[in-house]
Amino acid sequence: GAGQAGGEKGDAKKEAGGPEKEKEGAENAKLARGRSNIAYTPSTSMQETVANFLVRMAFLTSESTERDYRVLHERSLELLTQALKLWNPVNIKISYIEKLLASNAHRNLQPMPALVTGLEIISRVVSEQPEPFCKINHAQVVHVIEPTLSSQNSGLVDKLGSILRKVNEALMPPAEAPPGGPSGAASGKAEMWQIHKAFDDIVAAYLLGAEKNGSSEAKKGTLPQVAALLRILIVLSEKSQYYLDKFSGSLIKALKRYAQEMSSADPSHKKKGASARTPGSQEASARRNPNICVLLRLLSKKILTSPEQKQMLLHTLITLMTSKPPDGTVMLEILNAIWSWVELSNDTQANLSVKETVLFLQRLAPAERHGVNVGEWNRNFLSIVLQICSSTKVTGERAQELRKETFNKVERLFLMGLQSRDPKLRHAFFQLHNKGIERTLFARLKHIVSGQEWEAMASKFWLKQGIDFLFAILLENEKIRLAPTSSKLKSLLETELAPDKKDGQDVAMAEAAEPAKKDAKPAEKEAEPAKEEAKPAKEEAKPAEKE
Repeated sequence: GAGQAGGEKGDAKKEAGGPEKEKEGAENAKLARGRSNIAYTPSTSMQETVANFLVRMAFLTSESTERDYRVLHERSLELLTQALKLWNPVNIKISYIEKLLASNAHRNLQPMPALVTGLEIISRVVSEQPEPFCKINHAQVVHVIEPTLSSQNSGLVDKLGSILRKVNEALMPPAEAPPGGPSGAASGKAEMWQIHKAFDDIVAAYLLGAEKNGSSEAKKGTLPQVAALLRILIVLSEKSQYYLDKFSGSLIKALKRYAQEMSSADPSHKKKGASARTPGSQEASARRNPNICVLLRLLSKKILTSPEQKQMLLHTLITLMTSKPPDGTVMLEILNAIWSWVELSNDTQANLSVKETVLFLQRLAPAERHGVNVGEWNRNFLSIVLQICSSTKVTGERAQELRKETFNKVERLFLMGLQSRDPKLRHAFFQLHNKGIERTLFARLKHIVSGQEWEAMASKFWLKQGIDFLFAILLENEKIRLAPTSSKLKSLLETELAPDKKDGQDVAMAEAAEPAKKDAKPAEKEAEPAKEEAKPAKEEAKPAEKE
């Protein structure tokens, strides 16, 4: 009986411990599966097979517009990115991209699906594994540069700029490269340097074509191509001055060419009877002016060292500013470039002298009156003039002279700051004027009447500004005091209570004069009858005068 009872208890314990053991077994199995997943790594050949299969799948589904194929295309790119992060390095091969591009070009597909997908794949691979990819596919990377520049697609151009920036970041800074170029064997990145050199050759060819108004060979240097190239140079010049240092002369020559074309398109230069502007010239102007703006933006980041380049740049700016009608966006870029050069300049290096800077600002000051229709032009111009006149970032003798000349020959000449509709700008310029005048009433009046020329405000009530200059020297916390030489008034209260000696003499003289006044009254009464007797005689004389 005792044994039977013990067996029943044991069975109960087994039943109670059954669920717990099942949970432990499931957890152990899960851990075992996790260990097996972690331990498993596909071979290198398997990794390359999977990654290149995803690349081919992305190219294969790139041309289709069906929803299922587009989903499969995006999924292939996502898995490729994950594979590149998980397996490093893995050899990606896109040697067949040249055939795909040729096929797309033959069918006139715009934009070319192979180019769009190829740039996307190259961007993803270069982000994760730049050196292994460029070592195998550097020729393919170079091959997609020119089709991208000719595509007139800003999205593709930006993607190419991102790729080239990543390649440059993977290399050592281009400025540190030896004059003759890097030695491929020594650097270990010869293929990446080949990409870098190939792009330099393309830049030189396109800028030369722009200088010669588009070369006949292969049509390099057209306005759309140069626009795409400049868009990439803006991206590459954010962290490195290499391209500005190497191609500054070519950039200035291209800018000069565009300025001459802009000036020749001036209707005032054409003969009488000729049409002002044809649709073709308007289209060319719409494409050329953005290139001028980007060129100015690039050159504004560099201080030129060559006197010839400085002289060419100076003449080009004058040509751009004298063209009629002036283009508002170009004027605004010139203004921003002048401020950038002011910030970069010092006592020894500067693109423009103090005199040239002031002359350009004087030329730009009345630009709004010359037909320029730019939003917020007045505010932008005044903000830059205010920064030049009050900035403490730029120091040195040249900066002090520039501040003084800009205020005296730009602001005091045109008085645009005092006429600004922006209260903050108007107050800031008023403070500049106020600091330059002595805090005495005579000095302020002399400045208002003879010192300041108010012709720029002839159409407005300029006396308001003059009164503001007078009120600016008032001391609000002190009482008003009379001048020492002003007349004094007697206190009425003191006169009633205690008249002084002089006042007593006046009273005595008044009392002495009263009897004389009384004696004069009877004499006046005696004279009255004589006046009455004279009246009839006057009346009798009137008829005789009439006769």
